[in-house]
Amino acid sequence: MAALNSVYEMELKDADNHVKNMNKFYESLTGAMQGLTKVGDHTTKFTTEMGKLSDNLASLNKVYGGMLTAMKGGQN
Repeated sequence: MAALNSVYEMELKDADNHVKNMNKFYESLTGAMQGLTKVGDHTTKFTTEMGKLSDNLASLNKVYGGMLTAMKGGQN
C-alpha cells in the first residue's frame, strides 16, 4: 500500500507541475496576444496616417502644378 501511495504522490506532483507549466504557457500566450493587438492598433493608425500623407501630397502636387503652369504662362 505504501508503494501505491508513493506512486500516486509522484503522479500528483507530476500533474501539478504540468498544470503550472500550462499556466505559464497561457500567461505567455496572453502576453503575446496583447502584443499582437497593439501591433494591429499601430498598423491601423499607420495606414490612416499614410492615407492622410498621400492626400496632402496630392494637394501639394496640385498647388505646385498650378504654380508651374502660372510661371510658364508668364514667360511666354
